Amino acid sequence: MSAEPRRCKLNSVVTHNYVVKTWCARHPFITKHVVSACMSRTRSADDSSVLVQRTAGLTAVLGAFVMVSTVIFTITDFMGIQNVFVGAAVAFLSAFQAYRTNERRSPSIVIAAVVAVLGIWIVAAPFVLGADRTLVVGVNGIAGVIIVILSLVGAYGSRQLSTTASASA
Repeated sequence: MSAEPRRCKLNSVVTHNYVVKTWCARHPFITKHVVSACMSRTRSADDSSVLVQRTAGLTAVLGAFVMVSTVIFTITDFMGIQNVFVGAAVAFLSAFQAYRTNERRSPSIVIAAVVAVLGIWIVAAPFVLGADRTLVVGVNGIAGVIIVILSLVGAYGSRQLSTTASASA
């Protein structure tokens, strides 16, 4: 008899950038069920994570577009200043949301809700501030509606991630 402890060889299963370490190669039945349970949880969480990242990234791009639209379409007066600040806020918050999700932190539903409210303001601002150019109303209207839709989809993905995390805990 040797005094050395018995060593197990670990198998690895790679799926969606996750490496699931399995039990000893001598327990294939148990290993198969443990790995399949882990893979199903990570797959649904990973799909929701990708959804949140992509919608947040697209929303950040649209926020930057609203910010730059002041220069591109020569939007003047308070409407132009408002577009710069609100567009920058949308771009920053959405980029922060994408960063949080990429770092495997739980994405915030509150950030998505704030971005949705800012999107509604982008749509309403030309009417509230009295902008009479059709181009300004069209640019803000289309960009704002898309921002609202993307942020609501991101909030849905955040909700899916939080329910997946609480189910696995």
